[in-house]
Amino acid sequence: MLRILKEVRQGGEGSTADVSALEKWYSDDLPNILLEFDLKDIWNADEKGLFYRQVPNKSLVGEEEGIPKGVKLKKERITVLLSGNALGERFPVWLAG
Repeated sequence: MLRILKEVRQGGEGSTADVSALEKWYSDDLPNILLEFDLKDIWNADEKGLFYRQVPNKSLVGEEEGIPKGVKLKKERITVLLSGNALGERFPVWLAG
């Protein structure tokens, strides 16, 4: 499987990024790369952490009630993977946890 793009975490200051080079790459290089593939073969996947037992960290209270005491947040989570291709086809959701 050929992978052209990958996700990376950016570090440092955002003001040092070369925005003009990125715009040039998007307008000149990326369209030529995408021409090499069928739309069914261009897809995106995104993972999300779902903390299913966690209580909200904000609350509304009346003036007479005061500030509620803190609650330790639960850490149980499920990782959800969502994916689809450039034709708009969605693939089955994957769960891990």
